[in-house]
Amino acid sequence: MIPYILAFTGMIIFQIGCEKENQPPSCIITVPENGEEIPHGTQIALSVDAFDNDGIIHGVNFYVNNANIGISNSQPYTYEWHTWDYEIGNHSITATSTDDTGNSTSDEITVSLTEGVPEAEFTVFHTSICPDSSAQFYNRSINHPESWLWDFGDGGTSDLQNPSHIYRTAGTYDVSLTITNSYGTDMETKTGFITVTNPLTDFDDNVYQTVKIGSQTWMMENLKTTHYADGTPLIDGMEAADISGDYIKKYCFAYNNDENNVAVHGRLYTWAAAMNGAESSNSIPSGIQGVCPTGWHLPSDNEWKELEIYLGMPELKVHKTDWRGTNEGLMLREKGKSHWWGPLWYISGTNESGFTALPGGSRHYNGSFQSLIQIANYWSATESLPPFAWARSLAYNRREVYRYDHYKSRGYSVRCVKD
Repeated sequence: MIPYILAFTGMIIFQIGCEKENQPPSCIITVPENGEEIPHGTQIALSVDAFDNDGIIHGVNFYVNNANIGISNSQPYTYEWHTWDYEIGNHSITATSTDDTGNSTSDEITVSLTEGVPEAEFTVFHTSICPDSSAQFYNRSINHPESWLWDFGDGGTSDLQNPSHIYRTAGTYDVSLTITNSYGTDMETKTGFITVTNPLTDFDDNVYQTVKIGSQTWMMENLKTTHYADGTPLIDGMEAADISGDYIKKYCFAYNNDENNVAVHGRLYTWAAAMNGAESSNSIPSGIQGVCPTGWHLPSDNEWKELEIYLGMPELKVHKTDWRGTNEGLMLREKGKSHWWGPLWYISGTNESGFTALPGGSRHYNGSFQSLIQIANYWSATESLPPFAWARSLAYNRREVYRYDHYKSRGYSVRCVKD
C-alpha cells in the first residue's frame, strides 16, 4: 500500500512542477518612433505590436502624458491622436497591453510637437459700425502663419497681419482670413460678421455714431437733442434756478448754460426730461423711449448691469452701490486726455468696449454746474425711491463704475440703447 501512495504523491509533485506560470503579453509602440518630431495639428494613428504566447490580448490602452485617451480591443492595435488639443513641446506616449488573465506590459516613448499647419482665427474691435467708419481686425491664428489674406466681403482685401478696413456702404458683410505657413494653409470665414448701419439721427438732426457691445447697441456720444422724437420741445433750463423739489418739469441744459459745450459733451437732462413722463422700468429692454430717438430707449438699471457683466464685472458686484468692479470704467471711457481732465492722478481710459464715454459733468438742483471734464454721469430708466433714480458715473481718476441713486432734479447725461 505504501508504494502506491508514494507513487501517487510523486505524480502530483511531477504535475505541479511541470505546470508553467502565465507569461505577460508583449507591447511595443511602432508608430510614432521615440524622439520623433510631429507637426502640431497632425492627426496621427498611434500603433502597437502586442501578442500573448499563452493567451489572448484583452486590449491595449493608450496614454498621453499619463492621461488615458482610449483603448483598442483588436488587431491592429491603433488609436487616433488629435494633436490640436496639446501644446507645442515634448509629450510622453504610453501603451499598455493587458491579457486575459490581467497581466500587463507597457511601453513608453517621447515625441515632440513642433509648429505645424496653421489654424485660422480672428476677431474685430467692433462688429457694428457706421458707413465710412473703420473696423480694426486682429489675427488670432496659431502655429505661426507666415502670410495672411483677408477678404472683407465688400471687394476689399489685405495681406497685413492686423489690418484696418473702412466700410463705405451700409450692409452685412462676410469676412474670411486665409493663412499659410510651410506646413499648409487654413481659412476661416465668419458669415454676417460686420454690420454697417446708417448713423443715428435725432429730431434736431444731430448725428450719432453707434457701437454694438455684446447683444446691446449703444450710442457712442452723449445725447444733444432739445426735442423729443415727435418734435415736442424740452424746457430750456437756462433760466431755471433752484429746482430741488421739482421732479416733473422736463428740463435740459447746456453745461454752464454755454452752447459751446454741447458739441462734445452733449446736454444734461433731469430724470423727468429723460423719461418723458413714463413710469419707472427695470426691464431688459426698458421699453422707455423717453428722450431717445425713434427705435431707441433709455437703458434700465438692469441693462447697465448687463453691460457691466459683459465687460467682466462679477454678477455679485453689479447689484452693489458705490465704486464697483476692476477696470470696467476704463473699458467704457474714451481713450486719452482729449476731453478728460489729466493731472498727475489721471488714469487713461482704454475704451476697449467702444462705448467712448465722454464727461458731461452735472447740474446740481440748486443751479450750479460741476465737473465738466472730470466725471460722466448717466441716467437709467429705473427709480429707487420716489425722489431718486439709479445712475452710473465714470471718473477721470477711477477704474471702476459708480452706481448710486440720485435726486431726479439733477441734470445728467443720457446714452440710448437700440430697441
